[in-house]
Amino acid sequence: VSSVGLRFMGEVNVGRLSTWLTSLAAEAGNDLYRYKGVLCAKGDDRKFVFQGVHMITETALNDPWKEGETRENRFCFIGKNLNRTQLEAALMKCVVPDDTVLRFKVGDTVMCRMEEGWRKGKVLRLWSEGNPYRVLMNKGWECSAPEDSDTFIRAAKPPRAASRPARSKPALSRPSRKRTKSAEAPE
Repeated sequence: VSSVGLRFMGEVNVGRLSTWLTSLAAEAGNDLYRYKGVLCAKGDDRKFVFQGVHMITETALNDPWKEGETRENRFCFIGKNLNRTQLEAALMKCVVPDDTVLRFKVGDTVMCRMEEGWRKGKVLRLWSEGNPYRVLMNKGWECSAPEDSDTFIRAAKPPRAASRPARSKPALSRPSRKRTKSAEAPE
């Protein structure tokens, strides 16, 4: 049995972190006896807290960071076969670089991938509860996009152009010698 403790600065993409924690618990849950952490979620003044035992993981946005408190990310993993380098690399992929620019702005119409397929909505907030986007769906409910990628959120297709009227035949065309049925003419 060993332990791996990590501390680092930066703000974390909570959606990406949650996806990784779920995957980690599924793949290595038998080797993870206990794990917990306190994180700085991008765009939120509350602490993101997670804890787990084997394959059971719990996460929540908790108390706000106190004024003057260092917004430092802290993790501890206890178990067997722990690889510090792999754990640290995976966690660092969840940190949002300072120069990150999101593709959509508040008010943009987007499509979000839901269980039942792609649905249209409007961006309400950027970096809400540690996720890049909070979206108001056309049905009136809200959802979060955990990543700024076409896997979860994409630009809404522009409305289809009105169908063009059928082109009339050129004035100098010859009538066809072939006899054809007309949709209007009875047989």
